[in-house]
Amino acid sequence: EKVEEEEQGDAAAAISDDDESESGDLEWNIGFVEPCPPDELARQLFPCKVGGKPAWLNPVDVPHAKQLKCLYTREPLDFLLQIYAPVDAEPTAFHRTVYVFISPHGGDLHREGAVRVFRSQLPRDNPFYPD
Repeated sequence: EKVEEEEQGDAAAAISDDDESESGDLEWNIGFVEPCPPDELARQLFPCKVGGKPAWLNPVDVPHAKQLKCLYTREPLDFLLQIYAPVDAEPTAFHRTVYVFISPHGGDLHREGAVRVFRSQLPRDNPFYPD
């Protein structure tokens, strides 16, 4: 139930064999951001969103201010996006959201700690989302 910080890894390590076509070329899925009414972005609706403020999956266990600072500049990070990404095969991740925060200085994004990713997950039976 805790919000956990994801480790920054090699981008190539995130690509699996499932992402390759029969010819060996990588396949890409592209999405587009569209305006959405604010009432559709409530945490109870498990939104995927870009910008604004995070809709915390677990409203009690959220990162503290120190975790939301750039490790390079020590300035507050900007919220970039969140993705609702449940894992059916994992009972503790029935609800799971990944949050991405970035340095307000675009030129620093390559620096360690300038991009921070947090994961929050809950089992199906939890105090926030009854069946």
